[in-house]
Amino acid sequence: MFEITGDIALVFAMDAERGIGWRGELPWGRLSADMRRFRRLTEGRCVLMGRATADGAMGLVRQRDRTMMVLTNDFSKKPDLPSHMRMYGSVEQALRDWHDRTQQLQPLMVVGGKQVFDQLHPVANRAYVTLVGGVWSSDRRMCDGFDLRGWTITAHSSAVEDGVPMHFLDLWRPLRQWVLGWPG
Repeated sequence: MFEITGDIALVFAMDAERGIGWRGELPWGRLSADMRRFRRLTEGRCVLMGRATADGAMGLVRQRDRTMMVLTNDFSKKPDLPSHMRMYGSVEQALRDWHDRTQQLQPLMVVGGKQVFDQLHPVANRAYVTLVGGVWSSDRRMCDGFDLRGWTITAHSSAVEDGVPMHFLDLWRPLRQWVLGWPG
């Protein structure tokens, strides 16, 4: 058993109607300012994602400067994994490995998809959000429980790319105590 005492950070972009995905891709495509921010935030970190997100992020997966932690319930699709990529059958297994690897001195960067956000947003104490202007065709939405009103904005900047406005928010809230135990 151990207590989560380190930072768990959500990293995502959403549109005005909370859209975060469309057919395994970003609804608005790849906006370079958002991609640069994502790379900067996740570089050298443990990055947790679901299997579908990993499948859609192959460019990121090839970057060996991150420990890629992929949640899946179907290990039959397990490819030959590069040394920087690991697969887990549960959030608890991934959190335990993050704890063992970093002693929680390094934040865990949670990058999606929706099911992973649903499970971890209640205990996340940091969020790096890109608000993408407009409403885009989306088949995945950010979890209903994520509410910007529950967070303090610690940094804010804006950019416009190809006519698409973006607002970059760094958010913080007090760490919520979460104790995990494993049968042993």
